[in-house]
Amino acid sequence: MLGFTAAFVRDFYFILMLVLTLMECIKLMSVREIEYKKNKNLSITGLLLTLFLIFFLGLRPASGRIFIDMTMYIWSYTHNFTSSDPFFNFLSHFFNSLGVSATGWLLFIETVYIGCTYLAVTRLFKSYQYVALLFVYTAFSFFSFGVNGMRNGMAASIMLLSFSYLITRKPKDIIFGIILGLASVGTHKAMLLPFVCSLLSLFVIKRLRTAVIIYMISIVISLIFGGAISEIVSSLAVLGEDEKLYGYLNPDETFQDRVGFRWDFLIYSVVPIILGYYVEQKEFSEKESKINKRYLFLLNTYILANSFWVIVIRAYQSNRFAYLSWFIYGLVLSYPLIKLKWKNKNRKIALALFGQEAFTMLMFLMGR
Repeated sequence: MLGFTAAFVRDFYFILMLVLTLMECIKLMSVREIEYKKNKNLSITGLLLTLFLIFFLGLRPASGRIFIDMTMYIWSYTHNFTSSDPFFNFLSHFFNSLGVSATGWLLFIETVYIGCTYLAVTRLFKSYQYVALLFVYTAFSFFSFGVNGMRNGMAASIMLLSFSYLITRKPKDIIFGIILGLASVGTHKAMLLPFVCSLLSLFVIKRLRTAVIIYMISIVISLIFGGAISEIVSSLAVLGEDEKLYGYLNPDETFQDRVGFRWDFLIYSVVPIILGYYVEQKEFSEKESKINKRYLFLLNTYILANSFWVIVIRAYQSNRFAYLSWFIYGLVLSYPLIKLKWKNKNRKIALALFGQEAFTMLMFLMGR
């Protein structure tokens, strides 16, 4: 593993993302859209950044204090522990049978996590690819699920790649997207929620208004019945191993100050929905209407999945439930800004990217 401390890896990542975001925002604000699109070096920059992050995070030092779940993953791999998720279990045993070290196994997980995210973004964005990557890499939950909830993060990244195929609505792509979706669910069964939401968004719920109504109903249900529903969900073990899920939903008194209705996280979650409502007021050209349909697939999937988290928002470490929708956050925030025509487009992209990074940095500083 790299000769850095865990604290250095964490701090360096957030500082690097802040610097890169500020640099790109300045560039966006200073050049015209047509000039920015012609810059071919940005796609290479995005690839180099992705490769760097894979090795920098994949070879990080073991730490049970900063990378809370990491020692558990090392122990379960070295003891050939059988998980309840068949595809992840198969991969773990396969790498074990080849004699791959725990370091190599964690590097593989990081490669899938960041690599599939990169592939999904490059499939969705031809221009502004680097900016789209920054939207994803600077999202509030991206770092955490690359170094802590790694199995969940790995599964979510495969799901993003699935979305990049489902979004085209072409029969062959839909079939391959469903296969990837099933692989994601096999990696972490909690991904069944966004997978089902994506299919609903693709075939059933195609209007933003319908998804928003469901979202509003979920808030009302949470305010009235949230506590009782959390107790019911605790028996379903949808987030991971049964004992771990029970701990998240039924915290002991030590953590009571960390639970409750998280208005701060709810406001954060609502931002892409507000943007979606604003986008819906636009008059689209024929080409933009096709783009908007694809965007609505991503946005409605996000809204439906986030609705579940709203219902169990009082749970301890509810960010792990929120991640079942937040892993899409960078895409639903950047997709309409990048894909659709806007007046002062670069300025709007820069402001959105900076705003997201500011929130992420604030949460990072508060959590140190």
